[in-house]
Amino acid sequence: MVSKLFILSLTVLLGLAVNLPVSAAPFCVSSHGLTSECLYYDADQCRRRAQESSGLCSVNRAEVKFPRGAGTVCLIGIGGIAECIYPDVEACEKTAKKNKAICALNSSERSLLAPVQYNQNYSY
Repeated sequence: MVSKLFILSLTVLLGLAVNLPVSAAPFCVSSHGLTSECLYYDADQCRRRAQESSGLCSVNRAEVKFPRGAGTVCLIGIGGIAECIYPDVEACEKTAKKNKAICALNSSERSLLAPVQYNQNYSY
């Protein structure tokens, strides 16, 4: 017979497992003022979901670290690594298309800049 202590211990352990912090994904989909879904590790999946929901695929700024002193426009690719080497959004978008990534403005610059929003009309 299973003891009450064992069942209580198992219940507590399962409760702790449910509440463990989970690392957020580098890409988020937001649409129509709803809470962002930061569930995407792949920019292409994020873009597809954004198109399905008429939303936007953007960078999870809480998860992606932007380098200080780098360029203004950043390419965010696999693993959420920011490469801030682009002179403008257009140059970044061309590279993003080839590398399954998205572009964002560097938030570590002096003025906090708005994220580059995914353009659904741009063919990736």
